[in-house]
Amino acid sequence: MEIIQYNWKFLIMSVKTALIYSVACCICFSEAVQVTVNDGTLEGAILQTVSSNKSYLSFKGISYAKPPVGNLRFMPPQPVDPWCGVKNATEHGSVCPQFDIFSGQYINGSEDCLSLNVYTPELNPVEPYPVIFFIHGGGYKSGSGDSSSYGPDFFIDKMVVTVTINYRLDALGFLCLDNEVVPGNMGLKDQVLALKWVNNNIKYFGGNPNNITIMGQSAGSTSVALHMISPMSKGLFQRAICLSGAPTSEFTIPYKQSMRAFKLGLVLGKDTDNATELLEFLQSVPAMSLVNVNVAILGSDALGSTNVLKYFNFLPVIEIDFKGEHFLTVDPLEAYMKGDVHEVDVMFGTTDEEAVTAVPYFVDSIINVTANYPEMIVPKKILYNCTPDTALEVSKQITERYFGEESVSVDNMKTFVSFATDSYIAVSVQRFFSYLPTRRSNHLYSYVFSSFSSRNYYGLQGVPYGIYAAGHNDDLSYLFEPHARNLTSDVNSVEYGYVNLTSTVFSNFIKYGNPTPEPVVNITWPEYDAQSKNYVNIVNNTLTIESNRIGDSVSFFEYIFKSVGVPF
Repeated sequence: MEIIQYNWKFLIMSVKTALIYSVACCICFSEAVQVTVNDGTLEGAILQTVSSNKSYLSFKGISYAKPPVGNLRFMPPQPVDPWCGVKNATEHGSVCPQFDIFSGQYINGSEDCLSLNVYTPELNPVEPYPVIFFIHGGGYKSGSGDSSSYGPDFFIDKMVVTVTINYRLDALGFLCLDNEVVPGNMGLKDQVLALKWVNNNIKYFGGNPNNITIMGQSAGSTSVALHMISPMSKGLFQRAICLSGAPTSEFTIPYKQSMRAFKLGLVLGKDTDNATELLEFLQSVPAMSLVNVNVAILGSDALGSTNVLKYFNFLPVIEIDFKGEHFLTVDPLEAYMKGDVHEVDVMFGTTDEEAVTAVPYFVDSIINVTANYPEMIVPKKILYNCTPDTALEVSKQITERYFGEESVSVDNMKTFVSFATDSYIAVSVQRFFSYLPTRRSNHLYSYVFSSFSSRNYYGLQGVPYGIYAAGHNDDLSYLFEPHARNLTSDVNSVEYGYVNLTSTVFSNFIKYGNPTPEPVVNITWPEYDAQSKNYVNIVNNTLTIESNRIGDSVSFFEYIFKSVGVPF
């Protein structure tokens, strides 16, 4: 009996000890990696930055919307429902169904992909941290916010809370039926809901909801430019960074979007001119059936379909103004020209040779197509709005301007890259953002990114052709750590010096609305205005103040557009 009592007491003591130890461990674990937001509790992970081994807290795959499936497909995103218990936030959520434009692979993903990732230096800082909200590019057709491409390491080192997001892509995100049921822009409305989630919850991660910078690259840059005029986005951010994209850039010019929707139905087996019937059909087919479908309306669409810097099918549109909430109901260019833009600080720019990223596509088909079909060198807005005779005349003028007596061929790759950089992206970016109004309440800065090192994953494709430059996407590897690529990030390396300079000036803008609140490498960054066109050239570990980088090219295209009566 005594032995039994002794064992019983020992058992009780053991259980109590175990419970106390377990609770203590849970408390410590919760303080380190758990956070409670408005909808429930999340459990994240403690990670280290690749360069400085600084610890930070990572919360991945946080759903901000209900899965847009069934009757919710093509519909505005719905806020996520609250949950009980603790949700695992240590792994990324699913990517959205897509065709990866750079790898050429289909990625099944899942329609339940509306999630975001939050990375923070700590949860309870003395002063809340500034926040960067990043929107990935990919022609509105591919991409995700995963750390395989957008690791937060460098922004974390600069004490910036970093948010990356997924949004619906391709037809799933940008189908437009030109009616009040499916007016288009659902992928952009996803971005708005994610931004609202951040405004409502970022304080729990140590972020400052009153100091949010939205930043996007390529299609993400175009998205940011549209958020700056959308009534749905007003007041949700204080600063904006646009990298290599504007609503007038070639890859984001929409054409006959509702016609493309009906063409999609036809290709998939539904021949109808009834929008309700089409919607019901498209909501019933497998998600991957809606990805990368050839819905070309014109021969030029089909011929240019492999040009990753120019042709995409499902894009942002000006919505028909039915009753209710709209993302975009005005022409973006007209809004900027009138000054109808939210009062936020803006930083915009391009890389020095954007089009070097597309060299493999130029070699495979694009240069040959352009040589055989001269209208393919003509900007899309002119091609869509002018007669064939006018297009051929414009083609002649552009060819003479850039190629002179040379032929359009792979042998003249450097010239073709220069033309494509100007025509597809650089001219439109400088011209479009030059319309931003100058106000005392906000500031405007411009840059060109020209750094070149082993981190230039895309720019290195130009080396065989004598091109040593930063291509489209290359600047991102100096702002984010693409974990999938295993790039050099040693703090003692030359490459890290370039990374540190780039991430410093961008982080300064995020924090203060000024890339050089104090001189950086002896440079005080001048503000941009349409007269001086001052910008800073970021070249390796130096900053150089320059002006009017492609002024002659802008003037040339402005003349071309005006000569044919098409708004520039």
